[in-house]
Amino acid sequence: MHPCLRISCLVVLAAIFASFVSVLYVYRTVDYGTLAMPNAPGTLTITREDDTGIAHIRGDSLLSTVYGQGFAHAQTRLWQMER
Repeated sequence: MHPCLRISCLVVLAAIFASFVSVLYVYRTVDYGTLAMPNAPGTLTITREDDTGIAHIRGDSLLSTVYGQGFAHAQTRLWQMER
């Protein structure tokens, strides 16, 4: 294989890998701290267990709790919900 072609292939593979890693970094689950959700219909709290990642959702109304459930579900299942 020609050296220029080999270098070109390595550059393309490095670019694909870098874009894949950056997408994973951007869409990672926020599982700590406080996250402001301006569209939430009330006050809600989402806590996750450390070892299993199970979300526990508490809200001041049914509507805010259901909103939190949808948010937590979309955080963990984003790639499955795209289709």
